[in-house]
Amino acid sequence: MKPLHLIPWAVFMCSVLSSCSESAEQTPVIEVTQIQKQNLPLVAMGTVKSIKATPLLVPGQNWSPRQLIWMRPEGEFVKAGEIVAKFSATQGKLELAQAQIDLERNAVARVLKEADLGVSQGRIGVDLAQVDAELNIARRYAKADLQVFARNQILDAVQDEKFLGNKRDVLDWRRNQSDGRGQAELAVIDSQRARVTLNANQKKSDLEALDIKAPNDGIFMLSSDWGEEKPKIGATMYAGSDFGTLPDSSAMQVELSVPQIEAQSIVVGAQVNMHPEGRPDQAFVSTISQVDGGAQAKNRRNPVKYVSMKAKIPSAMIVKYRFVSGQRFRANIFSLLPKNAVSVANIAIVSEAGKNYVEVREANANQFKRREITLDQQGIARATISKGLQVGDIVSLTPKRDEEQAVSNSKNPANKKRSKDQGAPK
Repeated sequence: MKPLHLIPWAVFMCSVLSSCSESAEQTPVIEVTQIQKQNLPLVAMGTVKSIKATPLLVPGQNWSPRQLIWMRPEGEFVKAGEIVAKFSATQGKLELAQAQIDLERNAVARVLKEADLGVSQGRIGVDLAQVDAELNIARRYAKADLQVFARNQILDAVQDEKFLGNKRDVLDWRRNQSDGRGQAELAVIDSQRARVTLNANQKKSDLEALDIKAPNDGIFMLSSDWGEEKPKIGATMYAGSDFGTLPDSSAMQVELSVPQIEAQSIVVGAQVNMHPEGRPDQAFVSTISQVDGGAQAKNRRNPVKYVSMKAKIPSAMIVKYRFVSGQRFRANIFSLLPKNAVSVANIAIVSEAGKNYVEVREANANQFKRREITLDQQGIARATISKGLQVGDIVSLTPKRDEEQAVSNSKNPANKKRSKDQGAPK
């Protein structure tokens, strides 16, 4: 059994510990604002590419398929006129053979149509000759002396002359119609032959254009497709698609890819410290020269969108270290900050109803009061403030939201008394 004189001391210690625990839970984590000359760098990876690069396209026309059977090693120096890659077009050979067969069929069809037209014209010509002979006989009787022939014979001859004249007109019309229709059908066949001939000539030119030759001196580099895959021997490619480039090594830049959420505060002119991956001894300083307006996914397997930006490599560094296209670079990007910029952690900012607030400790008091601020630039971890904060302000990193503020106000005795007074009848 405990002595009675120790019980008050134990009660006192429990109350002290309880009050200390309660005050520790209520004490917020704070940050003292100060001028930030430069925030933490954003690490990004990129690839060296030439500013002036001659594109190399798969030879051929009309998106025709062809198979890659040989190519030079990537990164090899080639001279103008040298063959860079060779292709095979098995399907193109089959299509050319089919086009030649269509040409022969067209020639046979034209010969048959000309023969049919000749037969039809010949039949009409025979009928016309027969009608002309009978018409001459009918005209002779029609002009004969009435005393020599009987009256009925003369009337029959006159009727035959009128009938044969109409028949001859019909035969002339048929001959003209047959000739016009035949010429139109021949024109259709000739049009089909022109189309087939054009197709055959295209197939021939496709088969003749199976090699890629270097238009100028340069270092041969392969192009990547949507899935970041480069051409391989045996792959099927299509005429007109990108195959590679011959970059000009005198002007180069690094193309960087930054996640969209991290690229919000990066603008043209931001400082970049770069070096080849694994070679920090070749580091140099540059600036961002271009930032794309839209973000795009790199491939279908990764839905994360990236913003592409470029930084030029100084000519002196190219000559000194002999950088080549395709090299991987590591870059530290520093976002530009306004002069005397004050920054604060994003977790200290409360956004409500389109406005931004922070909780600032009042002077000579241990209380925090909400203050409206104006954001300048906001990155993934911190934001710069253009209005609302000054150097030396103590900001809470655990601000209260609307729900927490309401609960806090309800627990405050002063607020309870105020609400009670307001609700009491006068």
